[in-house]
Parts: sequence; structure tokens; C-alpha cells
Amino acid sequence: MQKIELIALDLDGTLLNDNKKISPESMRVMEKIISKGIYIVPTSGRMSNDDIVQKKLEPIGIRYFIGENGGIIKDCVKQKNLRVVSMDLFESIDLIKELERYQIFTYFVSNEKIYYSTKNITNFLLNTFAEFFEVSGVNEESLIDIIMEKNIIPEKIGTLLNSPGDVKKIKRLKNKYKKIIIMQSNILAVEACSKKTSKGIALGWLCEQLGINRKSVVAIGDSESDISMLNYAGIPVAMGNALDEVKKCAKYVITENNNDGVGKFLMDIYREIR
Repeated sequence: MQKIELIALDLDGTLLNDNKKISPESMRVMEKIISKGIYIVPTSGRMSNDDIVQKKLEPIGIRYFIGENGGIIKDCVKQKNLRVVSMDLFESIDLIKELERYQIFTYFVSNEKIYYSTKNITNFLLNTFAEFFEVSGVNEESLIDIIMEKNIIPEKIGTLLNSPGDVKKIKRLKNKYKKIIIMQSNILAVEACSKKTSKGIALGWLCEQLGINRKSVVAIGDSESDISMLNYAGIPVAMGNALDEVKKCAKYVITENNNDGVGKFLMDIYREIR
């Protein structure tokens, strides 16, 4: 394997198992790799103030975090946002209206806060996505009212779905917008962000700032939102549990997230560099 300077890691479905936990082995090997001067950059749809980022990853020496599917890049040491990309206001409002017309639970993220509508919340969603609803968010009946009254522009719009069949409804909207990209993040979630960014665009921007050649970058992911960073990286890696279209972009396919695929792969890297 060629020289490695940076490893971009998706979180959900990749570093995290299905119980939203990071294995002790993964934690140990990440800390060892960081000690060798290699950047490990969590690259996620989550926000930078997420508990996993702040309480698990920052303490082991994570310097940079790419969140909101590329909408934000944060310097975790200086606690400073380096890059923030908002969505187009008018297309965001239209997308929210369309999602609510389909009776799909919808939320958006702006300035490290979650805003969600109290419409379309079901007991299934409350139980399945308990972690989401435990996060302190701003909620009202109308997201449009929140945007207009508080003068907020979304950085990411997300959905939580009652059934995988709901994905088909949302995918009908994929070609409607010129400035928004819509991606499936897992079987029960679809997210949208500005076409001016993606995980791949954000990763490229960060590497340019750090003077890192893309050939020296590893990117590991499992979902549609990870494809752009796998296409950017010189060493693209897909999880065993990844979507087929993600595996097609990968040079390596590793063990599933529930079998600590990331930890085992990172240990192989560490053995080569130590």
C-alpha cells in the first residue's frame, strides 16, 4: 500500500456498529495511527457537537472533522469552523414542502443545531431513532416558519423514514433541483445538501489546505453519501455492509461494521507504518 497521510472515516455504518458503538480495538489503533502523524478525519452526516465526536474522538487526538455530509469542516483543537456551506434558501423551502407533502418526517441542521417539525412523528421513529430525539433540538409544527421567522438557512436537510419504501418517494425529487443534491445515507434515512459541497469536495478542500496529495488519502464508507469521498481518495475502501454502488467505487472491500471491519483494516495499516 502506498504512503498514507490522511484517513477519512464515515461514522454510521462504518466506524460505528449498528448499536452506535466504536470498538475498543478501533479506538486504540486510531490513537496509535494519529501518534504517527497521520490524520484521521471523521467524515459524517453528524454535527461537530455530536457526543461521539466530542466525547470519543476528540480526546484521542482527532484534529479535523467533516460534518453535515461536507457542509462543515471543523478544527477540533481550535474549536473553530474552517468552512461552512449553506443550501440554497428557495430550493430548501421547496424541498421541505415536498417532503411534508409526502408526510415524511423532516429536519434541518444549521449552525450546529437541529430543527425539526413535530409533524409526521410516529412511535416507530421515536423508538428507532431514540438517539436523534435525545439531542436537544428546536421543534415547531412548521419548519418553513422557523426558517422565515428566525432568518435561518439550512446547511443540511434530513429525513427519518418509517419504511425503506419511502426512499422511492424522495428519489423522485432527485432531478428537480439545480442546487441541491439528495443522497441516501442508510435504509431509513435520506439527506440533502448543497451541490457546492459533498464529503468528497470537503475532503479535497481540507487536503489542499494541508498540502496532502489525494493519492495519500484513504476514504472508508458504506453509503451513497460516501461515494464522492471514495472517488476523491487514492485508496477507496468500502465496508462489507456497504451498498453495491459504493463497493463498485472501492479498491478494497473490508469486513462489516458489526465485525469491526474498520479496526481490523486500520491495524493492517498500522503494522505497515510502525
